Amino acid sequence: DPEVVATERLKHTYGCCKCCCKCCTVTTEMKVWLGIDIFIAIFMCKEWPPEQLPGLQGMYYCYLFGIVVPMICGWCWALNGKGGLPRRLLCRLVIWKIVAFAAIFWGYFKILDFQYEWGPFFCQRDKEPHALNAMPTAPNSSFTMEDCERLISTMMIIRPIYFGVIYSFSLRATYHYMRCHPENDGRGICCDSPSYQFEPMKEVDTV
Repeated sequence: DPEVVATERLKHTYGCCKCCCKCCTVTTEMKVWLGIDIFIAIFMCKEWPPEQLPGLQGMYYCYLFGIVVPMICGWCWALNGKGGLPRRLLCRLVIWKIVAFAAIFWGYFKILDFQYEWGPFFCQRDKEPHALNAMPTAPNSSFTMEDCERLISTMMIIRPIYFGVIYSFSLRATYHYMRCHPENDGRGICCDSPSYQFEPMKEVDTV
């Protein structure tokens, strides 16, 4: 049974925090990432921009339904489905997430001219509408609207870079999970090769 083989192989893998937490398995790691994506979806729905900010609303639509919702579906299918296909598709989704995250954030905040929308939304807590985590600014304070907009602009340039590094840890987990299933022997994320085979990461504890 391929599913039995996959379960046995999974015992020979470990999560990225194995050195400090013995309960950190690949599947535990994946469930944590699933929980993070669910949290992001809930937060975005609670902070959803109004119709008078169509550009920002479009950006939220793209991010939620182009990245977050597909990732939630991918995590659930890979963790609960059978066969090697859900695991391969999940790896592709994580790669898509890294690329699309950068494209959406750089596209909206830097390439397109929407500062007149996102500036007040993220930098004026005393006016409606505003983001849940909008920064407090005042004309005569040490942190003005212009300071906030410069900070947000810089953050949105850097954010896809460090989030790409963070998301690469989820790609590590999904790749090892994919390799555990015998249907993925000889199959890679995007192409096939006989060299793509499961390799144990550890010996099974015999305690």
